[in-house]
Amino acid sequence: MLNILQVSDLHRSEAAPVSNDVLLGSILSDIEKHPNQSPRIPKCDVIVVTGDLVTGAKIEDPNAPDTLKRQYAQAKDFLLRLCHELLDGDTSRLLMIPGNHDVSFSTSKNSMEKVVDSSQYDVFEVLRKPGSAYRWCWKELALYTIRNPQEYVQRLSAYKEFFDDFYHSLNFKFGLEDQEQTLNLVFNGGRALLTGFCSLHENDCFNRRGKISLDAVASNNKKVRESEWRSIPLKVALWHHSIEGFGYEDDHMNSSEVLPQLIDHGYALGLHGHQHRSEVVSYEYSLNPEQVMPIVACGSLCAAPYEIPAGYRRQYNMIEIDDVQATVRVHVREWFNNTIWIGPKLPEFGGKSYKDLQLPILGGFLAKLSRQPGTATGFAIEQAEIAIRNKDYRRVLSLLTNVPKDIPIVRRLLFESFQMLGSWRELVNLINTPTNPEELALVIDALSKLKEFSTAVNVLDKSSAEPDKYDRSLIERLRNRLDTERRIDKK
Repeated sequence: MLNILQVSDLHRSEAAPVSNDVLLGSILSDIEKHPNQSPRIPKCDVIVVTGDLVTGAKIEDPNAPDTLKRQYAQAKDFLLRLCHELLDGDTSRLLMIPGNHDVSFSTSKNSMEKVVDSSQYDVFEVLRKPGSAYRWCWKELALYTIRNPQEYVQRLSAYKEFFDDFYHSLNFKFGLEDQEQTLNLVFNGGRALLTGFCSLHENDCFNRRGKISLDAVASNNKKVRESEWRSIPLKVALWHHSIEGFGYEDDHMNSSEVLPQLIDHGYALGLHGHQHRSEVVSYEYSLNPEQVMPIVACGSLCAAPYEIPAGYRRQYNMIEIDDVQATVRVHVREWFNNTIWIGPKLPEFGGKSYKDLQLPILGGFLAKLSRQPGTATGFAIEQAEIAIRNKDYRRVLSLLTNVPKDIPIVRRLLFESFQMLGSWRELVNLINTPTNPEELALVIDALSKLKEFSTAVNVLDKSSAEPDKYDRSLIERLRNRLDTERRIDKK
């Protein structure tokens, strides 16, 4: 099981402000009631923030940097306190991505200049060209061009400063280039990969469309395929923008380009924000209708009433993923009268506050594993080999906990891990009775480290009675080494 607390659109409103104390207090009070809800809501393992951490500064704000710094300080305080209360302060269990409110409009505007005579351009053509440096301002009915690309990418520098500071102990960095804006975190004992994608490619003060860079998706897929993450069963993708527009809005994501790629890469579930109301839809890959990705939208945690669709309130989601049965349950919590959180009766959920769904992509992966005898063991061994190359010895032990210990490669992986961790007692217990010269040398060394010299002598005496298995010179070398260690211990 993997249980996710999803919050989104934390931007505060001057018209309907809410302090961190009130917000945090109300959420913690609601979480205390979760075990008594029907159905019960489990404790979260992970927190995800699907964008819009701040309101942002107006394009004409002369003090935009200070405004953003103040807003990000408020967001940091809230998220750190939420981590402290729910995750024991472990920021590695919180994954965040930016949203359109995190883009500095003043910075992007300052990087552009107005085209003096736009009549010489076919405006529609220059705007629709891939990677276009042109933008259209409806307020002025004027064409702009990005004159300073280096300044343009700085439109996310305030978010980068906040992100890098929040994760400073983990040394996570948010880059200003597309390929540096994806974050991967592994949970659930290596069985779940959460990937945050930035949907702000070419998004600025004039271009409100959401877009995930295809190069960023391809680059991250290559990274995953070449790492120990490639065989992780459950993959969850996060981004900010909605997958479709509403009314005359055109600020949705480039779904038809990105979602088929994510499905091909094995992502079973998508999470996003932006639309200020919780919702669950299923995206069906037209080339393979069995490849369906449920996509969960999260309502806004802090938006003002006039910023939220009619009939909805401030919301957050609790998401239960059963990675064995390949199912997901989405609980929606709604702030009633800005005082307490409740489970709303949502028409789209059949009048309930929760909805159950299948995860076909994960189910297909698990079914494939079940048809291959020994695959689970093989998967664990494969992951353990990668972990040992990365010198992650504790992960090796975790992966091999339930794997038979009589498999030669498993024993070698465990031997090395116990040695590197100095787990001498565990090494002795694993070997128990040596069966070959290598194991004899290892157990004598371990017993010596434990200062159990008498036991080591007994093991050598028994081994010397088997000259066909253990060479006399080996026994003699081990006795000499043991005598030396014992003399050193007595000094």
